[in-house]
Amino acid sequence: MTKETLYPAYLTKIHIDRTPNLKLALTAGVGSDHFDVKACVTKNITVAEVTGSNLLSVAKHAGDTWYPQPAPADHPWRTIRKNAMTVHYSGMTLEAQQCIEVGTKAILVNFFEEKPQKQVDLIVEGGEIVSLSYKIM
Repeated sequence: MTKETLYPAYLTKIHIDRTPNLKLALTAGVGSDHFDVKACVTKNITVAEVTGSNLLSVAKHAGDTWYPQPAPADHPWRTIRKNAMTVHYSGMTLEAQQCIEVGTKAILVNFFEEKPQKQVDLIVEGGEIVSLSYKIM
């Protein structure tokens, strides 16, 4: 199963239980918030992401998101001259799209040719969480 950032597919425990042959959940972007990671661990489903695919997009559009939302009235960015704030920039640069395409293809080729994945792209493998970012779940 692949999921693209702007067209999310939610892979819940219910979906996972109904797809006994599912072996790979791939997010064509970054993050696994659309996947039930714990259920993937239980069913030994590899979860991978295209690591770094959003770096260029985020760098080019820095300042388009903030925490908490909405920004409070006294948020420092509200007083910066020539600044525009938006809730979130929903578009994506062509460079980021190309990075996602190349990364997704590489992960799929490795999967179908039974080659190891780049460790940096893995969230779950072999029935365990292998990404340090997700180990606290």
